[in-house]
Amino acid sequence: MDNPKLKLLTLHRRNDMIFRGSASFRGSMWRDWVVVDWGRGFEKLPSRTRCFVDLSRLRKNLRINIGRVNNLKPGVHAVVECSKPVESPSNTELITEIEMEVGGFSDGFASKLMFHLAPVEAFVAPTVVIPTIGGKNNACIWLKPHTLGVACLSNGCMSLIAWMI
Repeated sequence: MDNPKLKLLTLHRRNDMIFRGSASFRGSMWRDWVVVDWGRGFEKLPSRTRCFVDLSRLRKNLRINIGRVNNLKPGVHAVVECSKPVESPSNTELITEIEMEVGGFSDGFASKLMFHLAPVEAFVAPTVVIPTIGGKNNACIWLKPHTLGVACLSNGCMSLIAWMI
């Protein structure tokens, strides 16, 4: 019996964009943030890439449901950590508080990470996410990409962007 091999990748290219998910890129981790469109019933939310898996040799119509993906199809998928929005009075058109989905905490730290498979065709755009300071260990701030450029230029928040870079 021939055992198929599973191909793991640290990079995915689409058009002029490169997405990375690597545990060791030039001596450190590189995990890109990307907005994922999970389809009907879900919001478009940021996810952090861990790696990519090539499932192009997967047989069609296997009816595999895993995480947020129903009827897993052949192709390249990203292994991602997903986020969920947090209701907060500080949420604006530019900034939304999010939390990474975790299975549990131990001594205040996220101890059980949760991973999902996201088809790379569901990638909407790269995005910017910043960890919060002093909050929950899995809390972050998402700078929404569709309003970032125009609103920041008109509201004078270029100093915030320069500070982040």
